[in-house]
Amino acid sequence: MEPRKAKTSKPAGGERSPEDFLAAYLAGAPVNLPECVAPEGFYVYLLGDSRNGQVFYAGKGKGRRYEAHVTEWRTGRGRNNHPKIQRIAEIHRDGGRVIAWCLQDGLTEGTAFALERKVIQTLGRRSLTNSALGVLVPLERSK
Repeated sequence: MEPRKAKTSKPAGGERSPEDFLAAYLAGAPVNLPECVAPEGFYVYLLGDSRNGQVFYAGKGKGRRYEAHVTEWRTGRGRNNHPKIQRIAEIHRDGGRVIAWCLQDGLTEGTAFALERKVIQTLGRRSLTNSALGVLVPLERSK
């Protein structure tokens, strides 16, 4: 199946907001988001496991950042003991693939950081391999 291109400045899952997607995913709905192909501007993405459709990492990026995690594993530049790298290795060892879903693109960097943090907080670091909660932008630090 051909990956769908993310739509600029709109939630990538169509008309659903990121909040609606998160609520549906937590309720057990499968991920129904386009794969990252050519996201515009800053974006928030989710890495998923093709074997079971589970999200295991949330990130913010620009350009082809979503590809960097598999590249870290493939080239050995990632910390092998990091849960994200271990999960990627396990997926590939079992014949699966890492899926990069685009949650929303066309964002400012600050908005992307805030959405990334919200996703991590909502999904929980127990179910994600993220080692950090996300980055606080200067405006948020002053609150």
